[in-house]
Amino acid sequence: MSERAEPQGPPRTPVTVLASVDPIDREIALGVALVDRPDVVAVVHDLVNHRLRRRILHAGAALEDTFVDLDHVCPACAVREDAVPVLARLAETGSYGGMILALPAAAELLPAVRGLAQHLAPGGALSRIRLGATVSLVNPDTLATDLLGEEDLADRDLMLTHGDHRAVGEVLLGQLPIADAVLLTTPARTTPPPRVGISPATHATHGAHLGSDLLDALRAPESTRWEDAHEPWLSGVLGHPHSTLATERRVHPLSMEPGPGADLRRAGGGPDSDGATGGPDGDRSGEPAPSGVWTLDLRSPVAVHPSRLLTHIDALINGPRVVRGRFWVPNRPDSVCGVLGAGRQLSVGVASRWNAHPPHTRFLVVGAGPHADAVAQAFSESLLTPAEQAEGLAAWLDREDDLEPFLGARSSSGTA
Repeated sequence: MSERAEPQGPPRTPVTVLASVDPIDREIALGVALVDRPDVVAVVHDLVNHRLRRRILHAGAALEDTFVDLDHVCPACAVREDAVPVLARLAETGSYGGMILALPAAAELLPAVRGLAQHLAPGGALSRIRLGATVSLVNPDTLATDLLGEEDLADRDLMLTHGDHRAVGEVLLGQLPIADAVLLTTPARTTPPPRVGISPATHATHGAHLGSDLLDALRAPESTRWEDAHEPWLSGVLGHPHSTLATERRVHPLSMEPGPGADLRRAGGGPDSDGATGGPDGDRSGEPAPSGVWTLDLRSPVAVHPSRLLTHIDALINGPRVVRGRFWVPNRPDSVCGVLGAGRQLSVGVASRWNAHPPHTRFLVVGAGPHADAVAQAFSESLLTPAEQAEGLAAWLDREDDLEPFLGARSSSGTA
């Protein structure tokens, strides 16, 4: 997606998009922000009983509270059919110094950002606005449970559509690593409460905080961290220019990167696509934080063995950890295969082609507590052995494709 130059003319009204997993935390953050900036208006979406509830909040009052029937009840449709015309209408008044689009709790950022961005060009429906920073609202005291636990949206009555059984951790991976800014509901405390739900060995010690360390291991490297939603934050995010290119890079398996607070432990072997090298037992300089949080940067130029990946996938994802990244398999040498997992749920699919990039495998795994060594070993044992590499790729083209249920049928040339 290309960037658009700022058109000449009157200043455009900035709009920030706010994502969250807790509707109560979202309401509190909105209330504080609108008191701090009485010149800002908020468009708040919720999906209730197969209908869209839209509220427009300003200066402590609800200007509108309306239920809207949509062709399809989903966050992407809500942006396309409701948010775009409503934001355009509010911008036309010239009455506001900024706007917030508050997504339904558990909605992911990328569909909303894409839905708005395509209308920003001169002559478009949103030509009078510009995007400010996208925001992921995070509770540091529950982040470990939310991100590393096994609850899904049905457990919390947060399903956006019928049959929406995404893990809460999967939802967070669609918000936290993508956002321009991460907003904490409250400052991270040095001792997390009992509801964190992770074993005592991973609890914060020596002034460290489990949720805070997880947040910094996963947020975008260039993102801004705001420590307290009860303090003024809105002016900062409205003033921050949004980059659609940066958002797409953070999402794509080929370009996603570890967070700024990740203490990387490298594992793999041989040079990878970045020219870096990991020894056969990995680089152990990235030890776990005092909170117990660790990040494994598992990378190799070697392909993944399809059936052994399935054998070891439980060891890679089953436990208090999340995994993001890309891999390649010898029977689809042109395909960038993406992987995203949290809460014992794993998404695998073909993301794109390698094109000018040398095929390689890189998994970024963030976890807490023990088992980092077991994860690294499972990754290593999923790769082709030297003997299998020596056989070449042609031998794989006629073999049964164990990953076809996840990647789809391959073409006759062995590509996706």
